[in-house]
Amino acid sequence: MTSFIKLYQHVAMDENCLVLQKQEIQRECFCVYDKLITEMRNRLEAYSKVSEDFGFLSGRSLQKRTVADLENCAKDLGLKYSKDVNALEIVREIGSTGIFAKGAGIARYVAG
Repeated sequence: MTSFIKLYQHVAMDENCLVLQKQEIQRECFCVYDKLITEMRNRLEAYSKVSEDFGFLSGRSLQKRTVADLENCAKDLGLKYSKDVNALEIVREIGSTGIFAKGAGIARYVAG
């Protein structure tokens, strides 16, 4: 009878160990999921910020916005990134690109 009790205790300990291992794996998975979700949110925020800053340079935006609006966006970009971008130059470039976009060039490219 004592060997049966010892066997039962051994099996019970093994089952407890398996339950603890399963719980630990679940906990680790939840930590990984949490990290992935956090990183995805951070990247979404970063991409949204880039889109806010540079989105006016997309073909559709060039087509739909007024030249004055494009020039304002370019001015804001030039001021925000003044170490990397010459504000006056980018405003001129965007102004001429905006005028071009209002014509056939970009509009055909975007539509096609």
